[in-house]
Amino acid sequence: MKKQVIGLSITVFLLWKIILNLSHFNVRKFEHYSTPADSNINIITYNTQSLLFRYKNVNLLHTHLKEFDIILLQECFADIYLTKKTFLNAFDGYNIIAETSPNLFSKKLLDSGLVILSKFPILDYTFTPFTTGIYVDALANKGFIHIKINIRSEIYHFINLHIQASYSPDIKDAIDVKLKQLNEIRNYIRKNKLTENIIIGGDFNIDIKGKYSTILQNLFEDYNFIIPEKPTHCVLYKNYTEVDTRCTKDVEYIPYAFDFFIVNRNKDNTISKKVHTFDYYSDHCGFSMHFKN
Repeated sequence: MKKQVIGLSITVFLLWKIILNLSHFNVRKFEHYSTPADSNINIITYNTQSLLFRYKNVNLLHTHLKEFDIILLQECFADIYLTKKTFLNAFDGYNIIAETSPNLFSKKLLDSGLVILSKFPILDYTFTPFTTGIYVDALANKGFIHIKINIRSEIYHFINLHIQASYSPDIKDAIDVKLKQLNEIRNYIRKNKLTENIIIGGDFNIDIKGKYSTILQNLFEDYNFIIPEKPTHCVLYKNYTEVDTRCTKDVEYIPYAFDFFIVNRNKDNTISKKVHTFDYYSDHCGFSMHFKN
């Protein structure tokens, strides 16, 4: 009986891996593209809470997101319905980088969920998985995507990340892992000698207005932080355990500002910023900034 259970488990695991590979979205980089006429650039970071993708109106999300020149998505996971591939194919006029699925023999059950879409040409890209992860996050191939973009003859570096989550009110249960992951990004920037026009965005899973924010700010002390004026994620806890999440504040829900941007100091030309609820599509709000090229 034990051998049968093991055999069945291996079969299910391999079938899921095959589905992940079928759901993989091929990189799309156009030689010809439509450069936005405005000299300013709109960028948004948005955690789509996409494990529930099948039950969401993806057409509505397209409508909301297509106003942006560069889109950083998190939790855009593959699923058995191939929704991810269908969803991304609908973004006509965008160059798209989506992290590939973990290899067949990896212990990871999900891809990273990271996607970058750009109306500008993508010159190069790299996905780097984190070396550490805990809790349910360890099942996803979490990491960060770095892309190099040509914006009107000027080179920019965008990094999209999704840092280790916490599942209790005090994030100290996972703070060591969060810091290790952030240090991996910082070391990547140093190793690759990225010095100008660096914009880092995503779901940091550290409240930039909370007590651990100084740790993050010290790590990126030579950068400016573009911070939302409102919370981007709210959590309800019972008995010190997360039981529900939503994108806006409510009674007993603890608000967090997890979604924001970090910009190297010599290129902080931010004109405006905004928090977007997008019809409550996700338990995160989108956060955008409008900056001058």
